[in-house]
Amino acid sequence: MRVNEANIFLLIATIIIGILIAMNVNLGGKTKFLDVEQYQKAYDSRTKLQNEISNLEDQYVEINDKINKYERSSISEDEVRKEMIGEISKNKLALGLLPVVGNGVKITLNDAPEATILGQDVPLYMLIHDSDLTMVVNDLRAAGAEAIAINGYRIIGSTAGLCAGATVEIDGIKIIAPFYITAIGNQ
Repeated sequence: MRVNEANIFLLIATIIIGILIAMNVNLGGKTKFLDVEQYQKAYDSRTKLQNEISNLEDQYVEINDKINKYERSSISEDEVRKEMIGEISKNKLALGLLPVVGNGVKITLNDAPEATILGQDVPLYMLIHDSDLTMVVNDLRAAGAEAIAINGYRIIGSTAGLCAGATVEIDGIKIIAPFYITAIGNQ
């Protein structure tokens, strides 16, 4: 009797494993190959998502540390309130909801002079693109800029730029060259 139970168990386990393997094998499915451009886009997208995940994990750790600090410490309610007001001010600044004044820099970016000749095809490298503006904005942020504006439009974390021919669209607003970038910060 013992041998039959073992054989039945082995038969059932084999059938289940076979079904699981068959479900994972793509029988008759077409294999898709990516060209270089598609691969680069997928790779960039993956890298961007990994960076976002890393940033979110860092924020999670930071917030958990704050919660633990509040729970363990003997900070009074007034001190907690003051710290939260400071956090709110910092977030409003990052969202562009607070006006910022102070020392800073002004940068002007313009298309090449030959790019303005009408009736001719203009090489792409002669025009300012959204990627050029993004690089400048990122460099300014890395240098400690607290507030950045392009042609008077405040740039915040969720600002989206899109190249649209000779114009650049920032959050749905088309702007043309020259691009006047102002940045305010302590460094």
